[in-house]
Formats: sequence, C-alpha cells, structure tokens
Amino acid sequence: MKPTRFAAAVLTLFALAACGSQENQTAAPPPAAASEAAAPAVQTLTSRDNTVSITVGSRNFTDQSANTQLLPEGIPAENITLLQEADDGTLLYVADWGKAKSPSAQYFSQLKTGLEKIADIDRLQIGAATENRMAYSFQGKTENVLNESCLAVYADRIYSVCAVGTADPAQLSDLLKEVKLTTAP
Repeated sequence: MKPTRFAAAVLTLFALAACGSQENQTAAPPPAAASEAAAPAVQTLTSRDNTVSITVGSRNFTDQSANTQLLPEGIPAENITLLQEADDGTLLYVADWGKAKSPSAQYFSQLKTGLEKIADIDRLQIGAATENRMAYSFQGKTENVLNESCLAVYADRIYSVCAVGTADPAQLSDLLKEVKLTTAP
C-alpha cells in the first residue's frame, strides 16, 4: 500500500517549510503454554540515521527500505530514513526534511495553513502544536481509501513520522504514541 498523490502535496509542504533503515526488535517472552494466545511482539524501529525511533506493539513490521514500490510518492528516496510495513499492509515511514529555516511556531503555522489548502484530502484533523511536535491526520481522495496519521517533529532538523493504511486514523495515530528523537550530544 503506497501513499499516493494526496500525500505528495502534504510532503511538499514539509520540504518548502523546512527548506538504509535499521530494525531493532525486542520480542515479548513466549507464552507459558501453547494454548495461551501470543501477545504481540514489541518492536523498536529505528531510522537509518539513528535519530528517530518508534516503539510499536500491535503489529509486526518488517524493513522495506529497499522496496521502491512502497516509497511514499513525492518524497525523494534519500529523505526516507525509515520505511516499515506491517503484516496488514500498514506503512510507517520517517522523512528527514533538513534543517529548520524558521522558528517552530512559524513552521507549524505554515504547515497548518498549507494542509488546510490541499484539495486532495478529506477528514483533515490538526492537533495543537507544542514547541516541537504537531500531529495531524487525513484521508486521501483516491480509489483505495488510505488514511494517514503523522507527527511533524521540529528539532535541529524537521521530520515527518507517518503511519499510512486502511485502518481508522485513531488506530494509525496510536502507532505514533511512542516516537522518540535522539539528538547528537
């Protein structure tokens, strides 16, 4: 499942405003008896540059960084620092948009305004911006209904951390609850 044309417009906003994936897995202990239901494995997915990590426990993700068919449309491949796909087709990706060129409040304001102007999306929801993060979600107007939930992360660099799939936006947003940023000392 590939983020399509509608995502390209959103991603262009990141590039304008801002202007190898490694996978670490920690498996849950196996069940004591074969009759017990297996708990989902907890995985920590780490970006290729080791700056963004996402801890997930509800799905099993595998590295797809070499799969050009799954690259989000409109994002240069070199910007994608993490690309993972779950068994159900849900994608997680991290895009690095480079060094910030404006204060965070201005950046998030521009991003919000830009998102509100995109005609190719429905059900846009934008959360309140904090000093370094703003959550948003939307649904693309395509023949295959895809939802996308993202975090815009403002640090030394600007990142978009997104979950894309057919699941409800709230479920996709849950995948982004454990996003951590590691900055150089």
